[in-house]
Parts: sequence; structure tokens; C-alpha cells
Amino acid sequence: MRRSAATIYTSINADLMLRNLRLTVLAIAVLCLAASALVGARAQVSKPAEQTAKPVEAARTLTPQERRGRAIYLRGESPSGREIGATVGELDVPASTVTCAGCHGTRGEGKTEGGVTAGDLTWANLTKPYGHTHPTGRKHGPFTEASFARAVSEGVDPSGNTMLTAMPRFRMSADDVADLLAYLKAIEHDRDP
Repeated sequence: MRRSAATIYTSINADLMLRNLRLTVLAIAVLCLAASALVGARAQVSKPAEQTAKPVEAARTLTPQERRGRAIYLRGESPSGREIGATVGELDVPASTVTCAGCHGTRGEGKTEGGVTAGDLTWANLTKPYGHTHPTGRKHGPFTEASFARAVSEGVDPSGNTMLTAMPRFRMSADDVADLLAYLKAIEHDRDP
């Protein structure tokens, strides 16, 4: 069957119109994506310095003191080579067997194990101005560096309450306590515990 020239012309014209329509839709999609990317980039540039500085702070590297504190927190080992001891109940053990991270989590977030809850050790949490009420009902105010050192070595919270027996009492140097404190103040920003 032969098609007339008008039929062929109409068919070719329809194909061209469909092709042009597809190209137009594609061009509109590309323009929309480009506009979206431009708006996003402009929003990033126009953010106040405070907002753009936060990711830089979160990604900062640890200081030497914080790294020494991390070794104590994660492994119970003093980078100075001095032994850190611990007492759990009436049992004396090396701190490496009862590490901070073992009970409080690698990020200091706290966790519950065997019915005992080890609290959140992030410095922001420890120093909350309204203090803490523990699941056991024990209440105390916010920690300071001195009260934290006392809690770690003597098992006494800022209000003078005795902490649970499950909390080891550590024997470590003042330098090691300072390093541990430095790390706890930075633990929330440590991306490589």
C-alpha cells in the first residue's frame, strides 16, 4: 500500500514534534536541577559563620592531652607507662580489665548491662546545671573537674553520695585524671574512638 505525500509529511511532522517535546522536557529538567543546585549553594554561602563553623569543630583532631585521655578511657592504660589500678567491690584489678568504655560506651553515651546503668559521661551531660537523678533514686548536682576526680577515685558523687559498687574506684596519677577529663570534654567530637 502506497502512502500519499501528505500522509508521509504528517507522519514525519508528528515524529519531529514528539522529538522536540522530549528535548523540551529534558531541557526543563536540567534547568530545574541546575536552579536547585544554585539555590542550595547560595544557601550554604549565606549561612552565618557560627553555623558553618560547627562541622569544622566536630571534625577537629584531638590534642595530645585528649589522645592520652582516650587511651585511658578506651583501654585503661596510661600513655606514661604508669599502672592504673582499679578496685571493684573488694577486688583489685588492672584498669585495663574494667575500662571506662566497657561500661559507659565508646562514645561516653552510657549503657545498661546486667541491670546496672552506667551513665552518660559526656562533659555536657556531667555538667548539666540541674544535676542528675539516677534510676536508683540517688540525686546530685553537676560535676566539676574536682568532683569528677573524686568520683573516679573514691566513688562519691558531687553531693557526697556513695556510687554503686559496680563503679570501679581507680588509682591513677593527677596527670592521668587531667588527661581523662580533657578527653571527656572532647569525646562527643571524637570521630575515631
